[in-house]
Amino acid sequence: MNSSLSSGIGRTTLVVLLALLGVTAVYMTVGTVRWELSNLFCIPAYDDMFDHARMYRSFVSVSNFLHYLISPHNEHRIATTRVLSFIDDRYFHGREYTQIAATNVLQILSAGLVWRAMVRHDSNVDPAVKIALFFAVLLLFVNPNLLYTLIYPFQVQHAIMAILCLLAATVVAQAAASATTPDSHQELLVIVALLVLAVVATFTLGNAPVILIGAAAMAIILRWRLRIVAVLAVLAIVHTVLVLKTTVSTGVQSNNPVQIVRFALFYLGGPFVRFDAWPGGYVTWSSSHLLAEGCGAVILLAAIGFSIARLLKPGLGGSAAAFGLMVLVIVVVTGLAAGHARAQFGLLEGASKKYASFAALGWAGVAAVCEGLRREWAAKRPASKAWLTLALLVIFVPFAVSGWNHEPRLWAKWREQNWEAALAVFVQANDADSMHALDEDKDDIRVYANYAQQLNTNVFSYFPFRYGDTVERALGSRHETACRGQVDGVQSIPAQQLTDVFQVPGSVGRISGWTWIDADHAPAQTVIAVDGEHRVVGVARTVRTSAVAEQWLGQKFGIDVGYAGFVRAQQLAGLTFYALSKSGKTYCVLGGENSAR
Repeated sequence: MNSSLSSGIGRTTLVVLLALLGVTAVYMTVGTVRWELSNLFCIPAYDDMFDHARMYRSFVSVSNFLHYLISPHNEHRIATTRVLSFIDDRYFHGREYTQIAATNVLQILSAGLVWRAMVRHDSNVDPAVKIALFFAVLLLFVNPNLLYTLIYPFQVQHAIMAILCLLAATVVAQAAASATTPDSHQELLVIVALLVLAVVATFTLGNAPVILIGAAAMAIILRWRLRIVAVLAVLAIVHTVLVLKTTVSTGVQSNNPVQIVRFALFYLGGPFVRFDAWPGGYVTWSSSHLLAEGCGAVILLAAIGFSIARLLKPGLGGSAAAFGLMVLVIVVVTGLAAGHARAQFGLLEGASKKYASFAALGWAGVAAVCEGLRREWAAKRPASKAWLTLALLVIFVPFAVSGWNHEPRLWAKWREQNWEAALAVFVQANDADSMHALDEDKDDIRVYANYAQQLNTNVFSYFPFRYGDTVERALGSRHETACRGQVDGVQSIPAQQLTDVFQVPGSVGRISGWTWIDADHAPAQTVIAVDGEHRVVGVARTVRTSAVAEQWLGQKFGIDVGYAGFVRAQQLAGLTFYALSKSGKTYCVLGGENSAR
């Protein structure tokens, strides 16, 4: 940093704080992505499982498939998500990495759009400050508090909707950057661009009308010609009516204005706080509800206050502020609409983590408005940009660090349960808890498992063998090596804890333990259970930590070394266990039940 910053002690302090917080922001963002890569889900669950089963049922004809793509899911039409799911299932083994990759890429691109709106025409600002600002904005889109969106495949629609709304804000901001109101040609381009975005949004999430609603509101605030205001207003009304008429509500809607506003406050202020336990079983970490409402109030008041200010003083804050205000209008309208539709589930539903990534756009809007006002009032003081960047880092970094203390632990446990449920599907173990962790509809699970096995997708794509194959096929061309490990035994699952998802014979049990392949300096990836006829009757995966392994080997591990899975066999006694390395080159004989080596 150079002359753009103030001199002396103030400059040194500013540089140090920006550097420290900027590095922390990078660490949080990169750490979040690294954690994702190490904790990917294995099998669809709940709404994701339900929608995959619907997709497989639609494959009977092209018309059925097209109808499935545009059919509603609750209050939403999620064709864009379904297209990604189809591509992933057909071309990428159905492991749902496509959705995760798309979500993260879209979140990063969204951060880029916000950053671009905040740095345009800033030729006299130190490049280091711009870089620090990018890290601050990126942290708003990729941080541990947003893991629900970032790691859960069926949340990709929120990332798609976010970038559509930011593109709409970019269109409006660029039109607002003109010294005069848009001419006829510009008006046409703006309307066409917004219509395209609104159409795509219609098949992404149920709040699609906010794009045209936000644009109509901005046309009024920006004092555009009555012609374009009228056109945008009519389009917004028509779009809203069409969406409402073609959408069936999933519950009783609230008409209590106080309840709706309070719900919206929780929604707007909820991205960085946690109230609900999911995906955990109990609430072991929770924020004050006043913090959520307070943060929500900041965003709501910023939207209302700056709307009035911009209306009274045309051009205030320039294009950056116009961009931010459009984003604020979109998020506030979404929050109020969510309150109308979902307040029946309680006010804290508004702060559910499934809404966090989209609601976080409110902070992006506030940041862009603040940047526009900074240019208005302190354009001749380039150091003000650095102080604004510092202020954003001071807000975003503590929230991210706080999320890092609990979000990865909650989602790591859910990922472990998801993998174990997938293994139950692989061996058709009718464990009721595992099946319930996937879907409450048994038929959906059967349809999904049958299709996935036939096409070798999802959990079946992870293994070069199947239940009932010979041990020779399972081991393949691997050669035996030395290892250490333990077999905890087979824990039989009582009949009352089983379900009838799969119509198959055999007793069902859980298997667990830990492994360490000496040559690989790493745990085994897979453990198989083999019966007396040398057939594979059980599979486990290394997805757990293991205090026993840490005590046995005399060290702490930063990776999972414990395995867990299921076995289904005529007799649960007399099984032999083999550990298979991740490299696919070696295996180790662990022995029988309750053995250790």
